[in-house]
Amino acid sequence: MSFCSPEDLIIHKSIAGRGQDEMDVQSIISRQKGTLDLPYIRYWLGIFAGLLETDDILNRFEQAWRKYGPES
Repeated sequence: MSFCSPEDLIIHKSIAGRGQDEMDVQSIISRQKGTLDLPYIRYWLGIFAGLLETDDILNRFEQAWRKYGPES
């Protein structure tokens, strides 16, 4: 059985952007912060932000990263 990576789940939930999704992203960051591939996440969120013509996707992730990332 295959599962998506934490990075791909963060990307998916960041795009969906619902309240529960934002809480899930925060939780994933808190639990996986030492192992996340940030360039990969930022790359794909940037691609989707461009396609959807919004910076909110990347901004929400960066805000969560600052709050729940390695220095939290």
